[in-house]
Amino acid sequence: METNEVSNWEIHHEFLNEETCDILEEHFNIQKQQGSCRYGNVNGYPQGNCYDLYGDSFCEAIGVYKADQVSRYAKTDVSLTYGLLREYEKGAGLTWHRDRWQCKYSVTIQLTTGAWPLEFAETYIGGLWVPDSSVILQRGDALFYKGCEIYHSRQPLKNSHSRHLLLHYVEKGSALDKKDNRPEYGRLHQLKAVKGVQRVEATAYNKNSKRERQTSR
Repeated sequence: METNEVSNWEIHHEFLNEETCDILEEHFNIQKQQGSCRYGNVNGYPQGNCYDLYGDSFCEAIGVYKADQVSRYAKTDVSLTYGLLREYEKGAGLTWHRDRWQCKYSVTIQLTTGAWPLEFAETYIGGLWVPDSSVILQRGDALFYKGCEIYHSRQPLKNSHSRHLLLHYVEKGSALDKKDNRPEYGRLHQLKAVKGVQRVEATAYNKNSKRERQTSR
């Protein structure tokens, strides 16, 4: 019997092929070398450090291209809010959390080999979340899940690193369908008006330096 209820999560094997994973990893390497990634405990949820590449044009092009597939999971038309490449370092983890509203339908894609379970919980006992399920992805697999509804976490990483492409979606045409409050894909958040011209300011971070770049539009 067909139902309109969206499952909390589901796995899509070989969501990206090996070649695309290789290209994304090489792209990430170049962006890290150029200092285009944020580094550190970037949003309060990760334990330990990671590299983040937010709003990258290549990643978001993949997210836009894959929107139809995510729409079938969500059982409604969806739009990409933002895409993110992330590399967790050894010892990093994720505390129990739910994603922000711009991540109603989330997709995490495994880019590296090495098992690192993502745990989900709906049971809260004695002040603690109790995992109800645990998912392990292979390289190129994607996990679709209701990011802002279901609590999820990862235990500290035992491997040297783990890389993921994260894509987040909302219902198409909804109040949140605003590209994460950006004028277009491939941009960071910050907008400033400078003498009548909108300017996007992108701040890039790495371990040893901090620099600012400005791109006029």
